[in-house]
Amino acid sequence: MRRRSESRWRASPSRAVLVWADMRVPLRRGSTATVTIDRIPDNTYGGRMTVTSEALTAASTGDDGRRARRSRNRETVIDALLTLHDEGDLAPSAEAIAARAGVSARSVWRYFDDVEDMARAAIARQQERLAPVVQRPIDVGGSRHERVRRAVAHRVDLVAAMGNVGKVARLRAPFNDAVAAELRRVRAELRHLLGAALRPDLAPLPRERAEMTLAAIDVALSYEAIELLRDDHGLDADVLTALLVDVVHAHLAAAEAGSR
Repeated sequence: MRRRSESRWRASPSRAVLVWADMRVPLRRGSTATVTIDRIPDNTYGGRMTVTSEALTAASTGDDGRRARRSRNRETVIDALLTLHDEGDLAPSAEAIAARAGVSARSVWRYFDDVEDMARAAIARQQERLAPVVQRPIDVGGSRHERVRRAVAHRVDLVAAMGNVGKVARLRAPFNDAVAAELRRVRAELRHLLGAALRPDLAPLPRERAEMTLAAIDVALSYEAIELLRDDHGLDADVLTALLVDVVHAHLAAAEAGSR
């Protein structure tokens, strides 16, 4: 069989091993397959070669091993990047990332097509890290105060889990399409979760009033607002949560008063 476009050579001084990039011929152990070849490393054209199942398996295993190693190194680099962000380095150099990942600085960019590719990979890993908090159910039962407190606590916990990666995302969004798109998606998802948590309180309001009230509460509980209260005003988690609960109550009360 002739697969000129699907074959590639690996050569050593003493022997050449033909490796098919897309071999689909099943071979039992100890059996052989004869393939037609077009060129061998010494530039002799034409001919045939007999390949054993063990050779094919070894070649395939080697490729699988390299792919697995590349995937592991890629994940290690992403983990190193996010860890450096967590520690306060918002723009780590390739050398710093490499040192933390235990790879060479030159090899860092071998694992990514470009900056966008690295950003997408970092986003995917950050989503995995945040999933337990994002997906935590928010109970809508009980009194309004209980609902509001649970909704606020969920958002405060999520912002804390985002850490400096949230700050980096907002700094880079204007210059990176992948980061900007993910930021829009996250904001929409959090707004939806907040609306679901406060549905018993928003549902009785006129539709436009309810949408405006949700928008105001969403901004009050945004990453930017919580970061400002926490970092610039020095509020700890308990004080911050209590303040935001009061803010949400004030918005709901104002919406109800304006709807009468």
